[in-house]
Amino acid sequence: MKHASLIVTVSAMLLWAVTALAVQTPQQYCDAARITAWKVYQACVEGVVARDAKGIVFDEFAAFARCRHTYFKTWSRFQAKASLAGSTCIGTRFTDNGNQTVTDNLSGLVWEKKNTIPGDVRYVNNTYYSWSTNGSDEESGTVFTDFLTTLNTAGFASANG
Repeated sequence: MKHASLIVTVSAMLLWAVTALAVQTPQQYCDAARITAWKVYQACVEGVVARDAKGIVFDEFAAFARCRHTYFKTWSRFQAKASLAGSTCIGTRFTDNGNQTVTDNLSGLVWEKKNTIPGDVRYVNNTYYSWSTNGSDEESGTVFTDFLTTLNTAGFASANG
């Protein structure tokens, strides 16, 4: 009888452990919801590209806009989901990180904030036109030689390249 009760106890513990692992935190649910929304957006974009590749005549710019707007509306739907409470999917869509960057809480992307200080590398009116100086994929244009080099040297957003 000792072995039977041990098996039942071990089985109950395994069942409890599996159940405990299956419960997602609000942040895990948020991350999964974001990934699902991105997959739906990508499928929409791929559908537009496929229609265009087949030579179907349609307004592809409007079709891409519909994909984007559907994706952006996801944020509003997130706000109504109680299961996302306490995650980064609830609240403002954009978070100022306090280090000259902003996080888009829908996509998870982090963006540089421009400023209005003339002469600063992040000045809003600066333009960095070239990726490459010789027309190849070589990383030799002003994007690399001026912009990224200056940001990396300064340790922009606590990062160094």
